[in-house]
Amino acid sequence: MADQKDFVGRVVGAASQGAVGAVVAASLSAVTEPIVNSILVKRVPLSEAVKELDPDRVKRFLQTTLATNFIKFPFFEATNVIMQGVDLPPTARGAVLGTVFCTTTLPITNYRF
Repeated sequence: MADQKDFVGRVVGAASQGAVGAVVAASLSAVTEPIVNSILVKRVPLSEAVKELDPDRVKRFLQTTLATNFIKFPFFEATNVIMQGVDLPPTARGAVLGTVFCTTTLPITNYRF
């Protein structure tokens, strides 16, 4: 019983850490992705892309990135903790984790764009 509580605590703790990471990543993405998109799509210099940055657009994009990252980051961290208990070589464990994570979250990632 104590092992199960410890396992659940580790999964919840990992998911909580993922949530913190989701906020940080969403904040960075909300600012940097519009700049990168302007540079790559419009072919404008960095200084012009930064000048074109619209706070309302950043705010809207932040809402989208927060929603997707709050699903992806905690899911990855929790799945990683679960996979640590599986008796596989580290490379195979990582391959399974990557397959499960990417297959599950790809539709969510594509939603953002």
